[in-house]
Amino acid sequence: MSPWIPCALLVTVLALQSDLSAQVHIDRPIRLEGSDAANRQVVGLRDGDGESDALNAGTLRAAPYRYAEVAGTTQWDVTLTPTVSEAHEGLCLLLLSNDGNSGPVIIGLSSAGSFPLLKGPGLPLQAGDVLPGELVSAVFDGTTFQLIAARRQDIRPCPSGSVAVNEQYCIEIAQHDTAEFDVASIACGQQNGRMCTWSEWWVACNKLSTLGLQDMVGDWEWTNNAANADGYVRVVGQSSCTQAATSVGWGGLQRSFRCCYRR
Repeated sequence: MSPWIPCALLVTVLALQSDLSAQVHIDRPIRLEGSDAANRQVVGLRDGDGESDALNAGTLRAAPYRYAEVAGTTQWDVTLTPTVSEAHEGLCLLLLSNDGNSGPVIIGLSSAGSFPLLKGPGLPLQAGDVLPGELVSAVFDGTTFQLIAARRQDIRPCPSGSVAVNEQYCIEIAQHDTAEFDVASIACGQQNGRMCTWSEWWVACNKLSTLGLQDMVGDWEWTNNAANADGYVRVVGQSSCTQAATSVGWGGLQRSFRCCYRR
């Protein structure tokens, strides 16, 4: 048997399907060889409603196979066309949430099962992460759906021993013992923080009484700003919040420091 079907046979198949309203199954590749591009196409496909159905261009453009409106604030039941009987890794859903969420959300996917919707590894949604009327994009990772759009940006709490300067960052209240610049930088990184920039230190220093910051003035502190010279670093705070100088960053020289944290 030939591994491909000539156009004449294809026309016959299509005619049979049209005249007899039959479903024809073909187990060989179909090669379209019409000299005119208009003749090299399959037409007449209905909108699919089963997982094995071919999709016509209209269905692809409308994307009902991944879009649905959902109601409720903790349980989102999703109905797709065509239906989905099994959730595969990489399945992407576009969901219009009519009611938003009031806490953790479970996605019920027809007969494929129910799965939690997370906003990060092991992180369920919190109330208000999705607002009423928002469009949510979520991807199935094999176990759960991961929210990749419509999530609000949470402001993280400041770590213990630090205080919020503003909505952007926190700063440590007390200085660390003196250390070389590279040792200080590593120490902040190990605390999931970083060395404060000169501007961050200056803003915090000007709020030191309100924030309860200690020892902001009285000795030099490292910052993570370069001093426009190789191997030199900006140091601040020897006698006031506005005082800054340059210092060699290596070679055994040790200074006080404090860490900042992104919120």
